[in-house]
Amino acid sequence: MRWFKYVILIILINLPLAVRAQLDMGLETLVRSFPQAVYLKATGGYSLSVWENRDKSPVLYGFVRPMASARTSGIINAFDGRLEVYPVSFFGLVAGRETVFRAAKSLSTFDCSVTDCEGRVTKDYFGGRMALKFKSTFFMADLRTIALSFNHPNRRFSDELSTLEAGPSKDRLVNFIGILGQEINDQYATALMRMQNSMQNTSQKSSMTFLLLQRKAQAQTLLAGPGIFHTRADSQVFSFLFLWNWKPEKGLLLF
Repeated sequence: MRWFKYVILIILINLPLAVRAQLDMGLETLVRSFPQAVYLKATGGYSLSVWENRDKSPVLYGFVRPMASARTSGIINAFDGRLEVYPVSFFGLVAGRETVFRAAKSLSTFDCSVTDCEGRVTKDYFGGRMALKFKSTFFMADLRTIALSFNHPNRRFSDELSTLEAGPSKDRLVNFIGILGQEINDQYATALMRMQNSMQNTSQKSSMTFLLLQRKAQAQTLLAGPGIFHTRADSQVFSFLFLWNWKPEKGLLLF
């Protein structure tokens, strides 16, 4: 990931010269009933315009966006830095590193006496994201491959977001999120969200499917609804998801 650090440095040095660059910032909170999850996340980015032809279409532009985020649930704290490259506004490539500091004595769905729930986990990831829309129907997708590294050698460790066991010491996670939705009006939409996780070394998988109602109000978005979580033990459990997002500044981000 050394190249990634150099690219970020070059962009930051040239930010004062980028008259067409735009800041973005956001705040997000998530609550999920199963597996139990609560977090607060803050993000900030700087979009640097590369090209545009908005006279033909409002989505015809490309940009580069370095960004950083911090996420906390009290006992689990994560810091993420990445670079996003959008050849066109509705399709982007992402590469970055997230460092997770864990002080959990127990976690939902894990036996922490067998699988380590504490320590530091480093996640180097690469992937792509896209958004498409036809009239009032929209589709969004995010696919990532994530290399996980644990600071305790020869130990299995938990990944709290996918609810999968990883290791020993290192593993690779593939994560996919897809959302298919229908706008009702300017404020409301319904959406079907699907998430799939697959861990390489432990061969474990998990997934969740939620039916969500979305409400937009100025810079705020609220998503809530029921769903089914398919665990690594091959059981299906009812769950409820609540997600609130506030973006006072969007910059050049389309989605």
